[in-house]
Amino acid sequence: MMKVLGDDLDGVIYFKDKSIYIMDDHSWAFFAWEFERLKGNVNGDSALLHFDNHLDDVPDRIDVNGLKDAQTKEDLISLIASKEERRSADYSGKISIDNFIWPSFVRGTLGSMYIISPHKQESLVNWLLAEEEYEGARKDDFFQYIPKEKIEKVKRVYTFDEFDLGEFNQLAQNNSKILNIDLDYFNESDDLFEPSLMRDNKVKGILEQLMNACKWDLITVAISPLYCGGEPEARHLLQLFIESAGISMEEGVSVKV
Repeated sequence: MMKVLGDDLDGVIYFKDKSIYIMDDHSWAFFAWEFERLKGNVNGDSALLHFDNHLDDVPDRIDVNGLKDAQTKEDLISLIASKEERRSADYSGKISIDNFIWPSFVRGTLGSMYIISPHKQESLVNWLLAEEEYEGARKDDFFQYIPKEKIEKVKRVYTFDEFDLGEFNQLAQNNSKILNIDLDYFNESDDLFEPSLMRDNKVKGILEQLMNACKWDLITVAISPLYCGGEPEARHLLQLFIESAGISMEEGVSVKV
């Protein structure tokens, strides 16, 4: 259990007035999107702005058993690997920290995505939409779960400076808009043990621009202490987010997951 969130929390805290979920583990973003859709607070084919140091576009959980049938909070929780399962490396067949996005496309909650990520890895979408095939890889299997026309509504840039709000709004049309932030974006070091955080004023400037870019129906925030460089760095970035969002942790409600 993350001390960043406090000893009385189970890793996810919800701010109802701001429609914000803060979590130590990014896999719970899937839970938040789907739970808010079950409550009627976001619609199907929502547009996701994914702001993260990593792409998190691993496709290996698009066929999770029970994914399409989940209709309750408990159903959703059962699809996600617990911390204990991840620590024991025994979570095959469950959603985790790098494969939580495509399952929401499968369920129809997401219909488009704009990615802001400096990660050097090529986006899965580039391969899916490329003409060439690779031995042993079957694109048709993927398109059985997610229609190609939705994959064509995925845009990727590498830095916040490249973000085009007009392009995002064009993708979103009149659908719900979800902002998904991983605070590890602000760690500019590739060495997890030697973090290099952006200057505070730059971090807050980007966060404020993101949160004021449009009227968000839902905001999900992952702290990702390991990828921020450690718990002190994660605490610091979390505090900058809290200040930028105009919230206090006392206003949040623990979500028992």
